[in-house]
Amino acid sequence: MAEVKGKCILIGAGDLTVSEITVGEGDYVIALDGGLGYCDFLQVEPDLIIGDFDSVTEGELAAVEAIEKAAPEKVLRLKPEKDDTDMLYAIKHALGMGYKEFRIYAATGGRFDHTLANIQCLLYLKNHDACGYLMDGNGMILVIKDEEVRFRENMEGYLSLFSMCERTEGVTIQGFKYELEDATITNDFPIGISNEFVGKEASITVEDGELASDSHGETPLPGEAPPGSRTEDGTPGGPAPAMALLIREVRVLRLGWPCYGLRWRGWGVGHHLGTTHPACSPCRLWV
Repeated sequence: MAEVKGKCILIGAGDLTVSEITVGEGDYVIALDGGLGYCDFLQVEPDLIIGDFDSVTEGELAAVEAIEKAAPEKVLRLKPEKDDTDMLYAIKHALGMGYKEFRIYAATGGRFDHTLANIQCLLYLKNHDACGYLMDGNGMILVIKDEEVRFRENMEGYLSLFSMCERTEGVTIQGFKYELEDATITNDFPIGISNEFVGKEASITVEDGELASDSHGETPLPGEAPPGSRTEDGTPGGPAPAMALLIREVRVLRLGWPCYGLRWRGWGVGHHLGTTHPACSPCRLWV
């Protein structure tokens, strides 16, 4: 399956913590079960609706049935008794279509077991040469695996790291309030909790293993692109009231590919992940 341009946007049935989502050309939107109810609020039309529909209202179920009748190819019904969660099923479906970039909304809050399962889905994506981000208001969760992730100096707020395996080795944290050098982080000691951005370029390196990164930002430091500015590919830019420019650069250590940036604007995502490795589409931002 050839990689496709654009990204897959998944809208779950958890807590919705953004007021808008930017859908670009080539993007593919999947509403998951009760996530269909958020699409009208976000003014986003899903390309596909997936779920067993066990968490929808009567009105939403009626809407699903109407869509299914008019355009059956836009609804994929799942059995309630299955091994995959609705989220994982949707991820596998989109991977099969060739998508490698994933933005996942309304996938946290509510039941903790669902949130934890969705974090595991991020690792599933990493293990299948793709990349995913749980977007959560003015925060974001991603998985760092055998790579270096760099952050711009205008970040504020905090970042926590948790090992997703027994031992994550070769962990180097630089440019944060608390630093580590070639350390080992285990899954039974939360040494990575509540680190802080301190107004300078920072980086996290993982030589062997997987870390879940949970970052939350405050008002960004100076250095944001001015209102009305654009990225190199012409995407409109502007100031970010919450998280500024998060990932500046990712280097996959075992392969050496450089990746550039996720830009998003807290209450309203200005997307855009670009990279030159197979996990993402090529583009660059303000780096």
